[in-house]
Amino acid sequence: MSFDDILHVTGGFGKHQWKLFFLFGLPVHLNVFVKIGNVLIVSPPPYRCVLPFEDENSTYNLDDKVLSQWYRYDKYTQKYSPCTYLVNETDVKCDKFVFDTVLGKTLSVEFELTCEKDYLIATSNSLGILGFLLGSFFFGNMSDRYGRKRIFIIVNVAYLSLGFFTIFSPNIWTFLILKLLMGFVTSGIYYTSYVLLIESTEPKKRVMATASLNVFYGSAMILASVLGYFAPSWKYLDIFYTLFGIPCIFYIWLIPESPRWLISKQRFSEAKKAISTIAKDNNATVMEEHLQALVSSATLNNEDLAKVTLLDVLKYPTLRKRIFIVLYLNFSFMVYFAIVWNVSRLNGNLYINMALYGLMEIPSLFLTLIPGQKFGRRLVVSIFCIATGFCVLMSSLRRLDFLWVQVWLNIAKAIISSVLTMNYAYSSEIYPTVLRNAGLGMNSVMSGLGAVVCPYVYYLHSLWENLPNVIYATLIISSGLLCLLLPETLNKKLPDTLEDAEAF
Repeated sequence: MSFDDILHVTGGFGKHQWKLFFLFGLPVHLNVFVKIGNVLIVSPPPYRCVLPFEDENSTYNLDDKVLSQWYRYDKYTQKYSPCTYLVNETDVKCDKFVFDTVLGKTLSVEFELTCEKDYLIATSNSLGILGFLLGSFFFGNMSDRYGRKRIFIIVNVAYLSLGFFTIFSPNIWTFLILKLLMGFVTSGIYYTSYVLLIESTEPKKRVMATASLNVFYGSAMILASVLGYFAPSWKYLDIFYTLFGIPCIFYIWLIPESPRWLISKQRFSEAKKAISTIAKDNNATVMEEHLQALVSSATLNNEDLAKVTLLDVLKYPTLRKRIFIVLYLNFSFMVYFAIVWNVSRLNGNLYINMALYGLMEIPSLFLTLIPGQKFGRRLVVSIFCIATGFCVLMSSLRRLDFLWVQVWLNIAKAIISSVLTMNYAYSSEIYPTVLRNAGLGMNSVMSGLGAVVCPYVYYLHSLWENLPNVIYATLIISSGLLCLLLPETLNKKLPDTLEDAEAF
């Protein structure tokens, strides 16, 4: 009897799995706070140079006559220059700035991340993702070695500690280092909770269970917007983000260790106890002979799997081509972060814009899952990628029209979120069993690299205002077209070996 058979006997997807689903919604919130909520912490409010006749008590607003006299007007952006002022029609660089108070005291205000230093805003977003990427490798190995639950609790303690240290950052460089570390430990929280859920869910429910976690992405973005609106400074917002990690400490009493991991470590008595906990929560009964049959059949035949690496894919031309397409697709998902991270550069209220993005996460859960089950993964992913690129391009046509841009970017956000939901299932079905975990790890690496590069693509707007959007759209549209070269996996027997995958 296999462990998946035992999960079916214990009630399939019952009360225990629902409990894990809602409990692990909180780690999803922490993940969003670090990777996306950081936008609200660092967002620069409108600012301008302090003029020679002004003092330290000057306010941001000036009448149009003074603005036109002292600042150069850019007809293309329809804004006055924030980084220079005019003296006898000559541009003079600022040495002091005055900020609008609309966003409160953000990190950009405290450390004056203006003009030539505004690249540090993009860096803070990238470092959170880079830390998450590095942590995925580290904590994946640690949780395999020492257990999912133990690592989950340890990294939560680290999250709380780093979150409070961040409040006392004396300069931007300390903040950036702590942001890297926060991303690092948050990956451990997210990875272990995700694995604990998937390893306790029967196969036919796994895709829906894990994809449904996207609901919490939306609620986290909405919550971050509400907290950001009421927080008078970035330090209060950071405290709010940090406090949400406290309940996770109590999970030590609320969740069992993964019985699948316990079996892999031959800790059979603990595994039996964990399985009994699942059965009890689901009001099911597991016979002793079932447990004994599981123990008898549990072996550690990983030697054949250990001999296969991703490099072996290079020997198989068809499989090699498909995996390169999948990796390119994951890299092109940088468009998701481009939409979310540039929310602070849109017109309108930052917090409402972010909340709208969060709201669009929820229906996106169903946009691909339902059509994907009827029309197939390949066609749905391809069409939705192309549609995302089209919406991004449309938003550039009238970039100064707030309503126009908001409508198109919100549609793009909903579509790309739905593609991300489908991508996990589709990618896992293309990789053969012997490389499935390693392949999904490489997907994370490529999407992480895309996210790291994404903020810097924005700065190409200095060459042409619409160039960043053209690059984002080109990436996602081309990946959608390349997806048509992938095999359809719906209702197909999935490949187990490299040879199976080559012939799939």
